[in-house]
Amino acid sequence: MAILTLEGEVVSLYSGKNFSLQDIISFISEFGSPCIIATDVNPAPQAVDKLCRSFDCKLHTPPSDLSVEEKNELTRNHQFKNFHQRDALAAALKALEHHKAKFDNIDSRLQEKRMEEHSETIKSLVLRGYPVERAIAMVEEKISSESPSLRELPLHPESEPVQKPSASLLQKKVADLTHTVERLTEYRTDLEKENQDLRQQLENTQQNLRLYDRKTRKEALESQAIKNRESFIRKLEEELEIERKKTRLLSQENEILKEMRTLEYSQKALPVKVLPHFSKEEIKALDERFTIKKGDIIYLQDPSGGGPTTARELMEKGVRAIISKERMSHLAEEEFTKAKIPVISEREIPLKFLGNFGVIPKEDFESEFNCWKMAQEIVEAKQKEQQLKTIIEEYKEKRIKNGIEQASE
Repeated sequence: MAILTLEGEVVSLYSGKNFSLQDIISFISEFGSPCIIATDVNPAPQAVDKLCRSFDCKLHTPPSDLSVEEKNELTRNHQFKNFHQRDALAAALKALEHHKAKFDNIDSRLQEKRMEEHSETIKSLVLRGYPVERAIAMVEEKISSESPSLRELPLHPESEPVQKPSASLLQKKVADLTHTVERLTEYRTDLEKENQDLRQQLENTQQNLRLYDRKTRKEALESQAIKNRESFIRKLEEELEIERKKTRLLSQENEILKEMRTLEYSQKALPVKVLPHFSKEEIKALDERFTIKKGDIIYLQDPSGGGPTTARELMEKGVRAIISKERMSHLAEEEFTKAKIPVISEREIPLKFLGNFGVIPKEDFESEFNCWKMAQEIVEAKQKEQQLKTIIEEYKEKRIKNGIEQASE
């Protein structure tokens, strides 16, 4: 809560937990009777609306909820402890900003009459519905007479001024407390009425529920056969939906296969079947969906976990080459090499994904394939050369040994 004078001076800035509407009314009453209660949201919360009715004062709501930026701008010259206090202060300052033109007009008239010290009293009367001229005239009448103080002016235009004798500070305090008690009593009456209405609503709801429960049980007993049929229909619908999903999946796979065949016939790109994991289960699943055939190129997204046995599963399918995202195990790669199936790194060849399979330029693949084949031929030639050298060395050693034996004879 932020309590301000009509001149914008902060009288009190407070925030707390578990503050009831009754506590708020008591707190505000200690500072007098408000003429404007403002909120930072639109529409105003129900509690704020009740608070206005309790004090019988003007409610101010912004055209729309105040943004954080606007709240910060409104309160930039003020101190506050938390965002709750900032929000309350921003709402009050926004209300004063809304009435600024009216207040400036009142101050201008009062300056002409040299009645600036009565500014807040007249503004309060105007906010409660009095015309400006009427409010000024009422204050002038009070000034010129020895009637009750300005604080005892009537709060509504339909009320006639009541002539009362001057009251001491103690009498004013008693009057304020009396008003507070009246407001709280009225608020309590409203709460009791609201509570009674809620109890009646609860009783009606419970009765309706009982009637509905009896009706539902009766209908359930009478329509058990219908429910059984509905259950059977739902089961058939679920099975039908499963079959439809399978049909859609098969249709998608068929389209993919068509695209793969189109790429094969184009002679510009080669299709690559994607194997998510290097395992027998994944190989079987891929084979069932797209049929791994001789000459296929397989892309391994995750080569970990595969060994010689898994490699032989693909070798038996007659695949042409393996493209691997990462380095596979040495034993598995050795199996592919023995079968003259190249294992090419994804980094060595441009690979693009199209749906559930990949595509590589035919020219790039053939170039990489030939490089691998040439490298293998070099390796094999070196191996054969090494084998030949070994055979020659062994032959020489044998000839030397035989020559030594004949010489000794």
